[in-house]
Amino acid sequence: MKKMNMKLLVVCSVISLSLSFILYLPITWGKGDSTISPTAGLNSLINNYEDKLPQTKKRDNTLTQHRIKLLDSKFNGESLWGADEWMKELSHYNKLDTISLALEFFSRGIFSSEMMAFDNYEYAFQRLEVMHNGFQELFQRSDMWQGIIEVYNYYTSKLSADAHFKDVVFASSGLGSLQYLYYYDNFKDQVKGREAIFFKANLNALKQFQYYLENYSSEKIGTELPFYSAPSSVSNVALMLHKQVDNKKFLSIKADISAIRWEKEQNIEDVRRFLDTVIKALENQGNQ
Repeated sequence: MKKMNMKLLVVCSVISLSLSFILYLPITWGKGDSTISPTAGLNSLINNYEDKLPQTKKRDNTLTQHRIKLLDSKFNGESLWGADEWMKELSHYNKLDTISLALEFFSRGIFSSEMMAFDNYEYAFQRLEVMHNGFQELFQRSDMWQGIIEVYNYYTSKLSADAHFKDVVFASSGLGSLQYLYYYDNFKDQVKGREAIFFKANLNALKQFQYYLENYSSEKIGTELPFYSAPSSVSNVALMLHKQVDNKKFLSIKADISAIRWEKEQNIEDVRRFLDTVIKALENQGNQ
């Protein structure tokens, strides 16, 4: 099999990640509406986290056929992401502790690229489960949640005021993509009862987005819009987790936050005001 050039893989990853600040936002508007809702995906996230997706014969058959095709491809020696140049045998990943395992693979940007590539995130998870030995092992770990907490910390640490633009894109795309883990049954089962821990991780990420916007240099990175939709994705997760921790307090702030609208023209001031509002509301709730 012809191997994918690793330089090409890196270039493609950077291009796809740089688009994610647009694509991660579930943009919805009515005819004639000139605004979008940064919390458009919140109700869907809540519903999927609190209730597993209904099992239907058609859905099960579709996913089964997709998995079979992937298994056939792997059996025939095919690979994705140029992985035949760097991926090790499953036995190697079995020996890694969960935090090391999570950081090794989320640091490559493959997860966020996969979540971007498919309308059906279940297909993306299947590709990772079957074609990626490291993710296959990670997704089976009973302490996967500990690895993901460190992934939050890793991405958040990359949003320093003097970071290069590519690192800002990588970190913001990574943080935005983590919302999809809350649709994944094994991960959801591990978060249950630990929502307060993950709420704090998401709130810390929101604060780092806020800090970055207060301190970055648009001249240095070459744009006034270093990210766009990622903070809304992270805020939706934080709000969903807040609902699990204290539903009454969540309901007291949901209406005001859900009423926020952004102009369709991407404007960093919209993002800045949104972060200020959401962080203030969530911090005030935590202090009550």
